[in-house]
Amino acid sequence: MKPSKNRMLRLATDIGPFTLSASFAFNKVTGEWDVPDSFFIDARGKEGTEISGHLDEMGRQISRWAKGRDRE
Repeated sequence: MKPSKNRMLRLATDIGPFTLSASFAFNKVTGEWDVPDSFFIDARGKEGTEISGHLDEMGRQISRWAKGRDRE
């Protein structure tokens, strides 16, 4: 797959009412897509609700974990 202009690839899948997506950065040195860079949980429902907040934080935690920064 050819990288987009911003050199990011985003894959998504629906899980129940939510959409989980992962973004991958393009490594210019190797010419390949790297490990996942960030995760998003979309379609979380109404903003400001407790569940939306928890799912947003979960996506942030998973993104930090994927980048090896889970101990910050």
